[in-house]
Amino acid sequence: MMKPIKKIVNFQDQLKKLDIDLLVVVVPGKPSIYPDMLAYTAIPASCAGDISPSLRFIAELRNSGVEVVDLFGPFAQERANDAAAGDSLYLHKDTHWRPGRLGSRRNAWRGASSNIPGTFRV
Repeated sequence: MMKPIKKIVNFQDQLKKLDIDLLVVVVPGKPSIYPDMLAYTAIPASCAGDISPSLRFIAELRNSGVEVVDLFGPFAQERANDAAAGDSLYLHKDTHWRPGRLGSRRNAWRGASSNIPGTFRV
């Protein structure tokens, strides 16, 4: 088990003693969703959302019993809507998301958080 995983599991155990559920949300970076836009790369756009080391991290967390919201799939799906939206999911000169493209991320959060009692709605 990776050291960060052990620390997160330990933190989750501490929270459980206080009757608090932990939900980890892993957000993909821009290069994970637009690998074909990196300079000096031959990674095709079809790999969007499939190449990040964070995917292993997510799997390790889940295997350790930690609830995780994986946004790589929803982000990659949202990227497929770039043409219809008329622009990319992220800002061109920044790694922040475009506010108008938050729909899939909000839906992914709702799906995961609905399983946790007492979770507030976003």
